[in-house]
Amino acid sequence: MKGYSYRLIILLATLLTPLVGLGEDVDQLLTAEIDQYISGLQSDNINTVEITANKISASGLSDSRLFVEVEQAIDKYHKKQMITPKDEAWVPVMTSLLRALGSSGDNKYISVLNRIVDESSSRGTRNRAVRAATKVSWYAKRNRIMQDMKNHQPGTSLITTRYLNLFTYSDQIMNRYAAEEIYRLDEADEILLGKVMSDLNKGATQDLGGHHADVMAWYCRVLGKLAKDKYGEDIQRLIDNKSVHKKIRKHCRKELDRH
Repeated sequence: MKGYSYRLIILLATLLTPLVGLGEDVDQLLTAEIDQYISGLQSDNINTVEITANKISASGLSDSRLFVEVEQAIDKYHKKQMITPKDEAWVPVMTSLLRALGSSGDNKYISVLNRIVDESSSRGTRNRAVRAATKVSWYAKRNRIMQDMKNHQPGTSLITTRYLNLFTYSDQIMNRYAAEEIYRLDEADEILLGKVMSDLNKGATQDLGGHHADVMAWYCRVLGKLAKDKYGEDIQRLIDNKSVHKKIRKHCRKELDRH
């Protein structure tokens, strides 16, 4: 009996070890990602701060370590903007930081966004703060979807796993958002682009109603911008296929012409 129990313990330890290792790997990758974003936010280069804020907005993260830094960066540039309110150079970085703060999905930051609305003399800054505040709850849902790591594969970046979650989620709004964000960031690895191409091939001739045609059009835009060399011929076949929705064909054609 003791021998059986010992063998059972060894078996359980063997089965659980890979899971522990995967968890540690994810934690290490997450910490490194957050540290990189924090470093970018603390940069003295305003362009670096703006780019970092945009990446944070797209990251699907909600870790408090990160958003404490986002709030501090907002305070820093808000003060600069208050000193020279007519200087439009502060608007892009402020709008990016405010969007990033809203993307935390944490309601406690709504008061910060409302304070900017009350204090800022910049219309662009105030408008972004208002929009960010109204989208906090939507971002909270998005973050929950993106942060689900149950299908994460070792060797895959965390951001890729997060966007695969959005592309496979049963909500066309989330599917479209994923494509829009990748298009805006102007970067995605081959795993994501291959997924987008596969879904576009399957869905281009379907009529699923709702936002389906819009989603497929955005998929075409992503591929035309980021993977024209690899998927240009596939996109052209969709353009030539009269059974494909005209909106999809239109955006496919425009994106190929643009790039």
